[in-house]
Amino acid sequence: MSFSRGFPDPGPPRTVATIDIGSGSVLLHVFEADAPGSRRYRVVESLCMVTGLGRGKGADGRLHPASVERTFEALAHYRRRMDQAAVGDVVCVGTSALRDAPDRGGLVDRAKAELDLDIEVIPGREEARLTWLAAHREFGDLGPLLVVDIGAGSTEYVHGEGGRIAWSRSLDLGSVRHAEAYLAGEDPPDPRSLARLRAALDEALAALPDTAPGVNVVGVAGTVTTLLAVRDGVEPWDPDQVHGRHMSREELDQVLARIDAVPLTERRRIPGMHAARADVMPSGGEILRASLARFGATGLVVSDRGIGFGALYDRWPTIRLR
Repeated sequence: MSFSRGFPDPGPPRTVATIDIGSGSVLLHVFEADAPGSRRYRVVESLCMVTGLGRGKGADGRLHPASVERTFEALAHYRRRMDQAAVGDVVCVGTSALRDAPDRGGLVDRAKAELDLDIEVIPGREEARLTWLAAHREFGDLGPLLVVDIGAGSTEYVHGEGGRIAWSRSLDLGSVRHAEAYLAGEDPPDPRSLARLRAALDEALAALPDTAPGVNVVGVAGTVTTLLAVRDGVEPWDPDQVHGRHMSREELDQVLARIDAVPLTERRRIPGMHAARADVMPSGGEILRASLARFGATGLVVSDRGIGFGALYDRWPTIRLR
């Protein structure tokens, strides 16, 4: 849509929202302007529902009906929350689980027909770009960045500096994908299986380009934030105690040793652990550990602001969050 000089762009609505439909969880963020016409917004609601859309796929890649139903129910709940908040516009994106599924149209069409939600299923390179937008807004002043966004079905890597992306890659490395492939039925994980998983990750990551010396790693999404929450025993969940914090490789090793050593029932009770993610935290943690090792990083900055925030900045570039 374009506007003439006599009718300038009115800007985004007073209240907007983003929905990120991932392979593991569905996230809603609602943003509200400080005042009518202001470009300064604040987060007024953030919700995360672990629906496991990427779990239990068939050999042909088709989605499991129960996972689809859980995801639709999450979207219906979010639709009601957005209506209550008088959201004027929403961006809804779907990532790895949907783009890999030949039957994704069932969920996409139903969401449009019943909830009036337009789900845009984005390719991996677009997922990486949106992740970069969010990380650069938050941490661009640190210098060269490597953003690592670990999802349930894929992991995005984006390297750049000063707002410019040098390279990006989306790899089929995911906490759910690799738990099912290497650790299925093991409680706790067998050290031999973990060794095979690590070897596979090292082989996959070897193909990534190199980064600038002294790159700052920014870790995004639920695997990374949960690992930090376990380190610090964050209960109840509080993003302000997670976002922007630093975790060293040694601290990551200690957290992984702790969660790998206990069965699932005990792992779920660890302070800071997201119970619905507990079964895939060993595999997700190994992806993060292998990523740091690949680039010689001594640690990372943890970000609680991922694709949903990138989608916000992409749709409404003038918005500034406080």
